[in-house]
Amino acid sequence: MFCTTVLVSCDNPFYQKEHVFAEDRWNYADTVVFEFEIEDTNRIYNVFLDVVHSKEYGYENLYSKVYMRFPDQTTKYENISLELADNLGNWYGECSGETCTRKFNFKPNAYFPMKGKYSIIMEQYNRVSVMPELKKFTMRIEQTDKVRGTKDVKK
Repeated sequence: MFCTTVLVSCDNPFYQKEHVFAEDRWNYADTVVFEFEIEDTNRIYNVFLDVVHSKEYGYENLYSKVYMRFPDQTTKYENISLELADNLGNWYGECSGETCTRKFNFKPNAYFPMKGKYSIIMEQYNRVSVMPELKKFTMRIEQTDKVRGTKDVKK
């Protein structure tokens, strides 16, 4: 599965960027773009996505098409469902005041095979053209101590 949940904190991420939704709405025609540079193609990374929404958000999940654009301009995409609440309407994640934050381990143990600029592009992919009560997305990429081609030895 592309998107799993985990609660993690990192004081010094390799990359972090917020996208704040104008008027707390994600329109179908609007894309969210996160761009970053990769120099070390052997390093393993963890990619996280934080979704901040109002308690008035009227859905259990949020569907998105997620594109990964590589430095050579090739693109791969995947449809994902970001689960924000259970079927009884109980919010996942942490809620404070009128907002909730759901942290997703978006792409664990990822590696980027080419040096250069990458883009993660998200499109809203729901049955309605405007998703109200979405505050912001934060994309965070953390460098791990792992490198490709090595195995962790457990004793």
